[in-house]
Amino acid sequence: MIFTDPKYAETRNKSPKQIFESNGTCGDEIYRHPHFIKHLRYFINGPDLPEAVINGFCKILNDDAGTSGEILDQLHRFVRSCVREYGLDRDSAASNFFKLAIELEIDHDPYGIRTAAMSTR
Repeated sequence: MIFTDPKYAETRNKSPKQIFESNGTCGDEIYRHPHFIKHLRYFINGPDLPEAVINGFCKILNDDAGTSGEILDQLHRFVRSCVREYGLDRDSAASNFFKLAIELEIDHDPYGIRTAAMSTR
């Protein structure tokens, strides 16, 4: 879904598969392309985030403490604190938090969660 559906694309316009195709790599050649490896790692391992981070993210959602806006604020604060505390690369963390939000099918805007990671100082 994240790889093929532009609805779930971080760029908001093209899925990773469509990006490969627009660059001239099509069909099975996509799976042989060196840039496909990061997607394969995600397919096998899921978001590349520490287990404690994933558990903390899920805990906020499971606790469901507050309105949807309050939960979203908690998620944003949590994401920013994790990027700092664990020394995560902002770009990579943003992508992985975005994927985690999509996987968990949360009602909250995954783009906002991605932006929270990107805005960490």
